[in-house]
Parts: sequence; C-alpha cells; structure tokens
Amino acid sequence: MADGVQVGSRVLVQFGKKKFYTAIVECLHSQKPEGYDVKPLMAVLDSSPVVRYPQLKLWHWIADYYLCAPGDSCHGCIAVTKLVAVCGRLDR
Repeated sequence: MADGVQVGSRVLVQFGKKKFYTAIVECLHSQKPEGYDVKPLMAVLDSSPVVRYPQLKLWHWIADYYLCAPGDSCHGCIAVTKLVAVCGRLDR
C-alpha cells in the first residue's frame, strides 16, 4: 500500500468496525512511532497529490499564528464544497 503514498495525497484509514477517516499525508518517514499502534492504510485515494507543499506550509503557519490545529486551518482555507473532496469529511 505504501507504494502509491505521496505527500499531499489523501489516504483512507479505518478506526473501529464502521468508522473511516480520510487524511492528507504530510510527511513520509521510516521511524516507528512510540506509545501507540499505527493504523494501516485501507486505500490511497489519489494517484497524484491534491495538496501541494506550499499549501501545507501555509496551513501550518495559520495554525501557529492562530493557535489551532493544522486540520482546523485546512477547513478555513478550503471552500465548503471542496472540504469533502479534499479532507474527506464535513463535521463542522
């Protein structure tokens, strides 16, 4: 599954039996996280990245400036009609 993963691509991760979460890949590395188990990717949803590095950098700058999570700044930067397409959920 890791073959098609790129920074800026959307991936599908399963949490529980019926809950799925769509996330945007921010970085790739080979270090195993400590303190928790990593959920496997169910699918890579994009053949090419939907978010570019400058957008990720901007979301982090906004998150630092406004003291919020990068995901919250993502929601503020993308039009509501595009949220589901890019972030995969609309829970606001």
